Amino acid sequence: MRKTLSFALFVISLLSAVGARAQNPNYNVGPVWRVTYFHIKPAQGDAFWNDVRQHAKPVLDEQKKQGLIVDYKYYTNPVLNQPGDWDVAVAILYPNWAAIDQLAAKGFTTAESITAPGRR
Repeated sequence: MRKTLSFALFVISLLSAVGARAQNPNYNVGPVWRVTYFHIKPAQGDAFWNDVRQHAKPVLDEQKKQGLIVDYKYYTNPVLNQPGDWDVAVAILYPNWAAIDQLAAKGFTTAESITAPGRR
């Protein structure tokens, strides 16, 4: 009797798992924002923004031109609530989750072509 009852419970749990797997995910398919926060050391703000203009902006513009990203934005934090609070946030809009997965391979070639010695 115990074996029959445990087997029946096992079968019921398997059947309920199939229904749970078929439910919709908790997100909509569409664009995805990825935000990275930076803390800039005191008196290094000019060096940070120069680096952004010289290195990050050309790579992001090229990725946008190639369709790897949709858009990007820079945000500054005007009010620091804590000593370790962020100063600058970089937000990059990807067309979907799959674009983030493919970015490692495609993005490297874009960055490599921009920073190549012959191109400046």
